[in-house]
Amino acid sequence: MPRLNTRWISFFAACVAALFTLVAVVGWASFEEGTKNKDKGNAYGVNLTSVDEFNQFTNWTDAELALAIVLTIDSFDPSKGSNALGFHLDFIPINNLITENGTTAVPVRLVLQSTTTNFAADSVMATQTVSQILDGDVNRYPFDVFSVDYDIFGFTSPSNGSFGTPLPMTIFSQGAIQGFKIDTAFQGLADDGSAVDITITVSRSPITKAYSVLIILVMWCLSGGIFIAAMSVFFRERKVEPPLIAISTGLLFALPNVRNSQPGIPAVAGTTSDMVGFFFNILLVAVSAFSLIVNYIVKNRRVSTVWAREDSADVYVRSRRR
Repeated sequence: MPRLNTRWISFFAACVAALFTLVAVVGWASFEEGTKNKDKGNAYGVNLTSVDEFNQFTNWTDAELALAIVLTIDSFDPSKGSNALGFHLDFIPINNLITENGTTAVPVRLVLQSTTTNFAADSVMATQTVSQILDGDVNRYPFDVFSVDYDIFGFTSPSNGSFGTPLPMTIFSQGAIQGFKIDTAFQGLADDGSAVDITITVSRSPITKAYSVLIILVMWCLSGGIFIAAMSVFFRERKVEPPLIAISTGLLFALPNVRNSQPGIPAVAGTTSDMVGFFFNILLVAVSAFSLIVNYIVKNRRVSTVWAREDSADVYVRSRRR
């Protein structure tokens, strides 16, 4: 064992400093990622540099009436078996459509995807809560990507027989979900701005992907290490120590917990990352534990047989002496 000298003290100090630096950098990056995703916004028909807390919209200045919508992402958790993205739509005053007291100047008809909602004149346009199923495959975790196209159509002065006059709209998106990266893209479906297609894309954040890959590498190191130890004991015919058997069998119960520590991973095993890492890790640990147990039993049996033979020989020698 090396002696504790200045060189080793310097090495340990450098390792500790590197560890604290890594923790600080990762923590700062995670914090900045969440803040950046929360403040990240995209808009249709509006210059973002001219927006002051959604109150100064510059598009459709030639329109007598226009509707401003803020789309806020709220929730998304595909690990629970549902690809439902939750978001809500808020309506704010612009171009005389919504008065200062929050009521509409004229009747408004909104078509949100396939749902039609009517607002009478002088009524409050309440927040619309939406749950939309996204297309995607969670089995590709952590590189799964989910997306959906959401259409919004606006009309004014609707009547019973028609949708009314097209209503220009401006839409601003915002919001963030822990562990995910959200992107929105807008495409106008009408030249007058009364119809907008919103493409919402959700993927895992870079830190989540990096952490998941790191966990897979850790599981490979643990399972590979115990497998090498078991094979070394077997082929070199070394004595099997009970603590080594305990470690190998303990890993069978520890690896599922390590696997589940990945953020947002589905509870039921079977993702691509499980196929690459978890299943093979369990197999290696199981083979190692079985090899060690069998090796321990066989060698102990051999020792017991040798001891029995020695005892018999000793008894025989003593009987002859008599």
